[in-house]
Amino acid sequence: MLQSIAELISARRPGCALPQAFYQRQDVFAADLDLLCRGWTCLGHASEIAAAGAWITGGFGPESAIVVRGEDGLARAFANVCRHRGSRICADQHGSGAMLTCPYHAWTYRLDGSLRAAREMDADFDPA
Repeated sequence: MLQSIAELISARRPGCALPQAFYQRQDVFAADLDLLCRGWTCLGHASEIAAAGAWITGGFGPESAIVVRGEDGLARAFANVCRHRGSRICADQHGSGAMLTCPYHAWTYRLDGSLRAAREMDADFDPA
C-alpha cells in the first residue's frame, strides 16, 4: 500500500538518507513544487539585468519567469508564456533586446510586458 507523504516523513530516520520514494514519487515532487512556488524565488542578481532590455529566466518545474529591465530602469517579472499559444517566450537563461518576441508566431512584447504586435491577427484585434 502506498504511504502518504505524512507517513513517509514520520517514518524517516534522523541522520539517514531519505527513503527512495522522496526522490521518485510524482506526488512528493508536486508537493515540493507547491511549497517552493508559494513564496519568493530568487532568480538572479540585479547586476545581471543592469541595462535596459537585459533579461534572465528561471523557475521551478513547469513554471518559468522572465525578469527584464525596462526602458524606465525598473525591473519587472512576467510569466515566461506567450498569451497567444502558451509557448515559452525566452528559451535561453539570459539575453538582451529592445523587445521580447515569442518564437512560435512572433508576437512581440514591450519591456513593460504590454503586447506590441500580434502577427497574423485581424485588423480589429485589440492588443490591450
